[in-house]
Amino acid sequence: MQLGQPYYLTTDAAYHAMHQAFDALLKALEREQLRPLIIQVVTAALNQVMGTYLPAAAGTSIESDVQLSAAYLAVALRLLDPAASLDPALASQITPQIDQVMAAAGLDYSRLFPTFKDDYGAYKPVGHYAGDPDLESYFRGLTWLGR
Repeated sequence: MQLGQPYYLTTDAAYHAMHQAFDALLKALEREQLRPLIIQVVTAALNQVMGTYLPAAAGTSIESDVQLSAAYLAVALRLLDPAASLDPALASQITPQIDQVMAAAGLDYSRLFPTFKDDYGAYKPVGHYAGDPDLESYFRGLTWLGR
């Protein structure tokens, strides 16, 4: 107590400190554990589609659907890891969709799925995802997978 004024520790201060600690923990968890794990999962799924399902579907009625599945996964992988290695033909196919996601320009029809209208503004990283390249890519990749 100084000059007769008591010190108060409010629940707001404790709540704020706990929120800051939780946010730091969540950022570290997403950056160091979850992002690498989801990259592994998407890479494995893409490799399975490209190596098993695409050759098996060649010349059948589902070939275009399997190719679209591969493109969908390739977009997710490229959003999660911009340096990810992709087949050049697949990379050129998904570039317009990646550009559309990165522009985050609002409501528009998908470049990859022309009948699907999406709000591309939702791909703009917010909160603790903004400002950290790894967390921004994690945010965009999971947003893509969740849409």
